[in-house]
Amino acid sequence: MLNTLNIHRLETGNIGDLVAAPVLYFEELAKVERLDILGNAVSDQKQVDTWYDKVRQAEAIIVGGGGLLAMEKFEGTLKEIIESGKKVIVWGAGNNKGKIDSLLGMRVATPPEIAKCTLAGTRDAGAANWVPCASAMSPLFSKQYEITRDVVFFANKAMAGNSSYIPRDFPKSAIMGNMNHTMDEIVAFLGSANTVVTSSYHGAYWATLLGRKVVGIPTSSKFYSLHHPVPLSHPADWQRFMKLARSYPDALEECRAANRTFFTKVMDELTTSVKKRSLN
Repeated sequence: MLNTLNIHRLETGNIGDLVAAPVLYFEELAKVERLDILGNAVSDQKQVDTWYDKVRQAEAIIVGGGGLLAMEKFEGTLKEIIESGKKVIVWGAGNNKGKIDSLLGMRVATPPEIAKCTLAGTRDAGAANWVPCASAMSPLFSKQYEITRDVVFFANKAMAGNSSYIPRDFPKSAIMGNMNHTMDEIVAFLGSANTVVTSSYHGAYWATLLGRKVVGIPTSSKFYSLHHPVPLSHPADWQRFMKLARSYPDALEECRAANRTFFTKVMDELTTSVKKRSLN
C-alpha cells in the first residue's frame, strides 16, 4: 500500500472530530498515521517542520472526516494538500460554514478544489458522491440501549458561545456536551432517550444511527446538509418541533454500506499504484 496519512482534527477534546478518522474502522488501514489538520499552525516550529516532513513523505493523503470544508481556518491547509500533486482522498468530510444567527437556512456548495482530488466522498446531502462519517462503522451502534427518558440535549460545547444554544428549560441531568467524554458515554446517553435535541453535528448523526428522533439547533451550514434531515429549531422553541421529528430505521446500514463501498475504492487507489510500480 502507498505511504498514506489520514489528516483530520486530532488535537481537540471534541469526540466527534477525534473518532471521525476512517482509518480507525478498517483493519487494512490501521497502521496509517493520523495528523491534525492544524498541526502546521502551532507555535512550536519543530512540530510544524515535522508535520510538513510527514506530508512531503506521504504518497497519499486521506482527508476527513469532520466539518473541514468551507471553514476558513482549514481552507489554506486543504488547498495545500489538494494541490500537492499527491493522491488526495476526501472521506466523510463536510461543509461547516460560519455561524448561523437566523433560521433562514444556509447551503454551501462543495469547494471547487474537491474536484481535483483523486477520490472525494463527502457527508453532505446531494453530494456527487455521498459518504457519511466513518464513525458509523463503530460497533457501539450495533448495541441496544434502553430508553429511560423522553428527551435529552446534546451540546456542541466545542463552539464559542455554545451556552446560548442550550434551551433554558432542560434539566442539567438531561444535558451532555461533546467535549471530554468518551464515544461510549455519549452514544449510551443519546440512546437513552426517545428524542435527542442537539446543537452538535455528531449528536444528530449518532442519534439518527441509533434510530432516535432528532431536533437540531443549527450552529453552521452542516445542519442544512444532513442526508437524513431533521427539523431545525431556535433553542427556545424546540418543544414545538418535537412533533416533526422522525426516525430513520435504515440509516445505520445505509451509512455503513456507503463507507464499505468507498473503502473498496480507496484500497484500489492505494494498492493499484504499488502493483504498477512492482511491475515496472
